[in-house]
Amino acid sequence: MTIYQHAEAYKYETLSKMAVKGGLTASDRQELIKKLINLGADPETIKITGSSPTVYHPGEVTLRIEFMPKDFNSFTAKTVINGSPSQGSETVRIGVEGSAISSKTED
Repeated sequence: MTIYQHAEAYKYETLSKMAVKGGLTASDRQELIKKLINLGADPETIKITGSSPTVYHPGEVTLRIEFMPKDFNSFTAKTVINGSPSQGSETVRIGVEGSAISSKTED
C-alpha cells in the first residue's frame, strides 16, 4: 500500500509539472523513472504514458504510470501476499493514472 501511495504522490507531482509545461518532458520522465526505481520498481517493467509537451490551455494532459515492484515478485513475497504457495504465482503490478488541465499559453 505504501508503494501505491508513493506512486500516487509522484503522479500528482508530475501532473502539476505537466500542467505548467503543457505535457511530459523528457527530463521529467527521467526524474520520474529514477523516483520509481528508488521506490523499488523493477526498471524493466516501468511504463509511463503521458501527453507530449504541446498541449495549450485549456487542454488536458494525461499521465499513466505502471510498474512491478521487484521485491514483491519473488516466490516468497508472492506467497506472503497471496497467503499460500499455490496462489503465489500472480504478479504484483502497481498502476496509477490521472489528468490535469494545462495552463501553458505559449512556447
